[in-house]
Amino acid sequence: MAKLAIVTGLGRGIGYGIALRMAQAGYDIAGTYRSSSAGAVELQGKICGMGRECSIYRCDVSKMEDIYAFWEEFNNQHGKVDVLINNSGVTQTAPFLEMTEEMWDIVNSTDWKGTYFMSQLGAKRMVATGVHGVIINISSNHMSSCWPGSTAYAGAKAALSKFGENAAMELAKYGIRVVTIAPGYTANRTPDEMTPEMLERQAYIFEKIPIHRYGEPSEVGGACVFLAGEDAGYITGTTLFMDGGALLPNLPGFRGW
Repeated sequence: MAKLAIVTGLGRGIGYGIALRMAQAGYDIAGTYRSSSAGAVELQGKICGMGRECSIYRCDVSKMEDIYAFWEEFNNQHGKVDVLINNSGVTQTAPFLEMTEEMWDIVNSTDWKGTYFMSQLGAKRMVATGVHGVIINISSNHMSSCWPGSTAYAGAKAALSKFGENAAMELAKYGIRVVTIAPGYTANRTPDEMTPEMLERQAYIFEKIPIHRYGEPSEVGGACVFLAGEDAGYITGTTLFMDGGALLPNLPGFRGW
């Protein structure tokens, strides 16, 4: 029987790439989406076309009632979960002095609280079914550097890494590993979807990144495949940065290598 991976926010971007790579690696997929229903349905068709199973659920992970409803439906349909990948996230940016409670709540309810309780209920399911599973949380390299207007977003992403350390320590006795991935700039549009303004900004960003490109969602998916597998069996409670070296330069006025 194939192992099963849950991927939240699989309708587009990084979540789409993760789910596709996990399915290509032999996992059946159960995924959630909030607003990207068309992408989720498209992905479901691709995965089922590979001969893998794929169930999709609408779930707003910022709402506890949605989280509980998802797990009730999932537990009724599936015997167990082997891998939980918490990818769902939103970005709300504003200068610190202009950040509102509403914006702060949107970011933290999705990126932080949603991940926390999805992980808790996923871990409970793994323990109840005797699965030595893996929980992978998608953070951001914002957790370790400073971009304008990101006090709420960066704080929430930093919380995921620290949470991963503590959860890994507590869950180790159950054979459950917890790992965090912190991507940097990651492509989410095809070249024909890029406006001239987007292309100009992209060229500027490429100049600042030592590897001179964005990451690909499939590359984050490849990291998830590795971290979920047996070759990563001794890895837990750590954060993997995937940002092309974006955090490395520290020279004033850095213009690229």
